[in-house]
Amino acid sequence: MAQLVSAELDGKELTLKTSDVVTYRLMLTTFSVARDLHFAETLARAARLTQS
Repeated sequence: MAQLVSAELDGKELTLKTSDVVTYRLMLTTFSVARDLHFAETLARAARLTQS
């Protein structure tokens, strides 16, 4: 089972890299800047890229 290794948000492109060297690129639709930031922070916490 692959694990999320990193998540990077560049503008509206979210790049997810996994432990099995697969990269996913997702284009985000902005509904609310605060909501998008909350999503990115939640994702980073889930990937243990930031502190809780």
